[in-house]
Amino acid sequence: MTFDGFDLPDELAMMRDVARRFVAERLPAVEREIGPEATRIPEAHLAELRRDARRAGLWCLDAPVEYGGGGLS
Repeated sequence: MTFDGFDLPDELAMMRDVARRFVAERLPAVEREIGPEATRIPEAHLAELRRDARRAGLWCLDAPVEYGGGGLS
């Protein structure tokens, strides 16, 4: 018997890819704008990130779908 590693199910692999794209596309611009000395993300930026995370399906992943979450265990 051979071990082929820990592959994610297709659904989770797609979610990982969505999260990876979100971070790569959205966070660098915010980081550049707030600068390295920032100790927190300003509320205006945070509100945009939250809105976009919801739209991308990356919000409250463990909450039931009927309550706006992702329905993941």
